[in-house]
Amino acid sequence: MSDVDEREHAREREEILEGTFPGVSQDGDGIEAPSVSYSARLLQSSQVLKDALPWAQSASNIGFDVAGKITSMGFAIAQSSIKAASYACVVGGAALATAGAATAGPVLIAGGVGLAALNEGVGLAKDITLGSQSIGKLISHHSIGTTSKAMELFGVEDGKGVRLIFGGDFVQAADFINTMVTSFLGDVPEGIEHKDLYHAFGALSQIHADSGYGLPLNSSATPLIGAVDSDVKRYVRFSAAIYGWLPTMFLGVDRPSVPPEEPTAEHYSGKDVTAFCQITSLDPQDIVDFSLGFVTGGLYAPGYVIALDHATASVVVVIRGTMRVQDAVTDLVCSIAPMDDVADLGPDGAHDGMLKSAKRLSVIVLPKVQDALTAHPKYRVVLTGHSLGAGVASLIGTLWGPSLAVTEAHRAPVRVWAYAPPCVLTRAAALRTAPHITSIVCGSDVVTRFGLATTVDLRNMLVALVVQQRATADAEPAPAPDASATLAHLRRDVLSDEPKLFPAGKILWLDTDTDGSGAVFVADPECFDMMALKSGMFSSHLPQFYLRAVENA
Repeated sequence: MSDVDEREHAREREEILEGTFPGVSQDGDGIEAPSVSYSARLLQSSQVLKDALPWAQSASNIGFDVAGKITSMGFAIAQSSIKAASYACVVGGAALATAGAATAGPVLIAGGVGLAALNEGVGLAKDITLGSQSIGKLISHHSIGTTSKAMELFGVEDGKGVRLIFGGDFVQAADFINTMVTSFLGDVPEGIEHKDLYHAFGALSQIHADSGYGLPLNSSATPLIGAVDSDVKRYVRFSAAIYGWLPTMFLGVDRPSVPPEEPTAEHYSGKDVTAFCQITSLDPQDIVDFSLGFVTGGLYAPGYVIALDHATASVVVVIRGTMRVQDAVTDLVCSIAPMDDVADLGPDGAHDGMLKSAKRLSVIVLPKVQDALTAHPKYRVVLTGHSLGAGVASLIGTLWGPSLAVTEAHRAPVRVWAYAPPCVLTRAAALRTAPHITSIVCGSDVVTRFGLATTVDLRNMLVALVVQQRATADAEPAPAPDASATLAHLRRDVLSDEPKLFPAGKILWLDTDTDGSGAVFVADPECFDMMALKSGMFSSHLPQFYLRAVENA
C-alpha cells in the first residue's frame, strides 16, 4: 500500500471515529448514510478490543498457569494419599501374615497392590489433564494472536482504543510513567536482584539516620528570624479543608457536624462546602466557585475552590492535592517541561504534569478571580494548596507573577503559600519566585524531594551499596565507616548531573524529625536534592501532619 493510500485510509478511519461517513458531505449538501453510527460504533469497539487483546493474553496465561498449579497440587495430594494407603496396606498385610492371619494378611496386601495400580492411573490422569490444559493454553494464545493480526489487516491501530476511552493525555502520561518505572528497574546491572536493592535500602536508611541527613541542623538551612507569618498558619487550614468532608473526617483534620444530604454528581458537594467553611471559618456566601471534581474531573484537572477571605482582604484560590487516579498520574509525569512563555524564567523548566494542570486551571479560574477583584479592588490574590495542590498553586503563581492584571490601571498583589510542595521548578527559577511564593516543608517529607533525577540517584546509590557490600563480604571485619563520610562519598560518586526540580520560592523547613519542637529554618533548594530515607518520610506528608506542625510552629 502506497503512502498516499495509507493516508487516505487513515483519513477515512478518523472520519468514521468522528461520526462522519467517508466521502459524504456533512454540511447539509449531502445525505448521511444510515450506517454511520453503526460503522463508528463498530470501529470504536474494534479499537477497544484490539487494545484489550494483550491484557486478555496475559490474563489467559495467568489463568492457565494457576489452573495448572492447582491441578498439579490436587493430583499430588491424591497420589500422596493413595501411596500412603497402599504402603500401609502392604506393610500391615505382611505383618498380619507373619502373625499367622492367613486370610486378612493377603487381602490387605492385595488391596495395597490395587491402590498402587490406582496411583499409576491417577498419574496418567494427571498427565492427560495437564496436557489438555497446555493444549488449551496454546489454542488460546494462537486464537488471540490470529484475532490481533486480523485486526491489523483491517486497519485497527494499537493504542487507539485506549485513547478513545481515556484520551491522548492519559496515554502519553502512561507511556512516560511506564518508561520511568522500566528505567528505574531495568537499568540495574545484571546479577543484582530486587531483594538486594531492598536490603540496600535499609542500609542507606541507616546511613541517613546515623549521619543526620535530612535534618535542618545538619544542612545549610538557617534559623528563621522572627515569628512565622500569620498567613502561613491561616492558610494551612484552607489547604487541608479542600480535601472534602469525608477525607478530612477520616484524616482527623476536622470533624464538622454536617447534616445528612443526598450525594450529587459532584460527590457530596453540599457536605464538602459546609465542611470547608467550618474548617476555614468562612461564610458559605463567600464561596465564589467550588469544584472538587471527584467524579467529573479529568487528567490535569485538580479540584479547586475560589473564595473571598474578608479577614485578610484576599481572593483565595485553593487547589486540592492528590485524591484520584488522575491526580496520581499528574504527580508522576515529572519530566521537565520548558517555561519559555514566562519572560522572567527564560529557559528554566517546570514539572510537566503540574505545569499542564496549572495552565489549564488558570484558564478556568483567572476570569473568576478578576471578576472578584473588580468587585473588591483593594483585595490581593492568595493561591494555596497541599501536595499536588501546592505544586499547581506554585506554578499558577509563577505564570501570573507577583501581581495580577485586573485592568490596565489595576494590578493586584499575588501571594502563594504552598504546603508539602512537590518539586516543580529548576533551582534558578525557584529562587526567582521567592519574593511572592513561600513553600512550607515538614521534616523528611518524601514528596518535597521526589523527582525523576532524585529517583535515578536513589537507584544508583542502592546499586553502589550492593556492589560495595559484595566487594567487602569476604574481607576481614573492620570498624564501621563514618556514616557522614560514606554518604559524602556516595553523593560525590553517584549523584547525576541531570537537571533537578525543587520546591518553589522561599522554603520554610519545619524540623519535625529531631525533637518535635517544630523549629523553623529557611532552606536553600539544594537541601532537597536527594530523598531522605527516614521513618517519617511518608507520614510527614499528610495534610493533618502539616496542619498540626504549622499551627504549633
